[in-house]
Amino acid sequence: MKIVEKKITSPEEVSGLASLLTTAFLDDPLFRWMFFDEKRADRYQSDIFNFMEISVRYYAKAGDILCAYDGDELVGTCLSTPPSGKVITAKSVATNGLLWAYARYLLSAPLPVIRRIFAVSDRFEAFHYNGAHYYVYELCSVRKGAGTALMQYAAEKYKGYPCYLETSNVDNLHFYAKCGLEQLPEMDIEGLTMMPMISADR
Repeated sequence: MKIVEKKITSPEEVSGLASLLTTAFLDDPLFRWMFFDEKRADRYQSDIFNFMEISVRYYAKAGDILCAYDGDELVGTCLSTPPSGKVITAKSVATNGLLWAYARYLLSAPLPVIRRIFAVSDRFEAFHYNGAHYYVYELCSVRKGAGTALMQYAAEKYKGYPCYLETSNVDNLHFYAKCGLEQLPEMDIEGLTMMPMISADR
């Protein structure tokens, strides 16, 4: 497994990472809560993809993108904010050179989805760990071992700083515990339970 720090520059690279993230998060409780609507179920996957495109474009400008390869095949990625960086929020996306792209995205989304996106953003910002740390915004793996390799690479890259992240999937807790993280008090977003986690040795 090879880990590469990527500088994403082309639309094709953005689309490729967004597709990988979309596939990985289709069944994630947070994304189902934000984007799934019975009346537009046929748009569920494309709604997530459009959101992931914005996220990748943001982290290409204001964060770090790690990619895991098995040979030439992309099998995982990690979008993270370094200790000196600014955590992604609805406001930071709009003020980081992506205002028009973000505006177009919001105009294409139904009002309930927009409201839930902002509810998540506000709650994450209010609960976010205040000490110096690096923030794993999205981590996905479609090949066994890729997630672990990405987390280990990030831990070495940001050595001396704890890792902070949130997950809505209880199935992820064991994996993150193996990576040295412990659970913080849960946060509630209109009935959706989020589980913040941080390095146990902070």
